[in-house]
Amino acid sequence: DLDKPGSWVVVARGGRGGRGNSIYASYHGPLPDANIMLQRARSVPGEVSFLELELKLIADLGLVGYPNAGKSSLLAAMSRASPEIAPYPFTTLHPLVGTIDYRDGMKILAADVPGLIEGASEGRGRGHDFLRHLERTKALMYIVDAAGTDGRDPRDDLQVLVNELSAYGD
Repeated sequence: DLDKPGSWVVVARGGRGGRGNSIYASYHGPLPDANIMLQRARSVPGEVSFLELELKLIADLGLVGYPNAGKSSLLAAMSRASPEIAPYPFTTLHPLVGTIDYRDGMKILAADVPGLIEGASEGRGRGHDFLRHLERTKALMYIVDAAGTDGRDPRDDLQVLVNELSAYGD
């Protein structure tokens, strides 16, 4: 996990490059024997690796809530981000990051994470895909629909979200 500045890992070792003819381009003496030239010109191939790398979202603030709770609307109001906002669930399919600029010059990165549903920590829906983006946020802001327009109790929604995040971390 490369999570600190300056962290590194070797995934494949490089080979040795051949010398080619350019080394003799301005050579004024007698050329070495052809076998010696071939020996020096041979390259050694390096290792080959095929990797799948995952960049975990790094933000100061993660906006967590059910679908259609208003996370994207809040991010659009607080930052210059322009998320897609629509009256149907799962409008946000990928995390969106916005920068919140304060008058004193301070900046905060806020991440709008796609909506979570009950059972997300167990992989229901795309729960693990969405929850993993929250691993690298410094703080979480729970967004609940206080009006209960989807027929759910906001207190129950908050408890479910807290439980899902706790269960995912275990």
